[in-house]
Amino acid sequence: MIRRLVDWIRPPPVADLAAFRRFLSGEASYLAQRSTYEFTRNTLAWYGQAAFGDPAFNDVFRICRWEAFAGLLAGNVQIAEGALRARAEGNEAALADALANSYAAMLAEYALPAHRPNWDDAVARLRDRLGALQNAVPPAFATTTGIAREATARVIAILPARSANASEDRRTIETAFAFGAVAFQDRLRRRLQTDAVAAALLAAARARR
Repeated sequence: MIRRLVDWIRPPPVADLAAFRRFLSGEASYLAQRSTYEFTRNTLAWYGQAAFGDPAFNDVFRICRWEAFAGLLAGNVQIAEGALRARAEGNEAALADALANSYAAMLAEYALPAHRPNWDDAVARLRDRLGALQNAVPPAFATTTGIAREATARVIAILPARSANASEDRRTIETAFAFGAVAFQDRLRRRLQTDAVAAALLAAARARR
């Protein structure tokens, strides 16, 4: 119990590939569930209790959570790429490849959702995005809004509840995702051991050749 309390007050550094994946995946999972649940609950108001007791409603909500998770996890990987790129000078393409492979591995840690035959399209989309980032500055606050926009686009049409104001719904979700991305970026900056994790990712890339 004391160890858990110390880790909560002063979280341990993220210094290896396993910890890196747990950190990115856990952050995305928490934000995806919290944001979609709070939006849905607030939109439904007093009808929420009945809706969350409906299996058909929860099936739709489950799809929304999964797609939000995949989108936010892809955003976390993009932010991490910006933090690690300077430690992989000359090997940026290998780093991007290893990050895309890690994204696929993080998604594969969970049983495949019933609505998806695979995550191939999501992984391919992230590979393309990481490739484009090679000629861009590392993500900062301005691009976390773009990351939030991408994640919002994945879920806005499949939200299980929406108001009569579609633009406000989009703004609400996008704002929640953007603030979450900024908070993640700050925690990553404080905990990530860039040299160790970049080396582990490049070693994983070499091992796949």
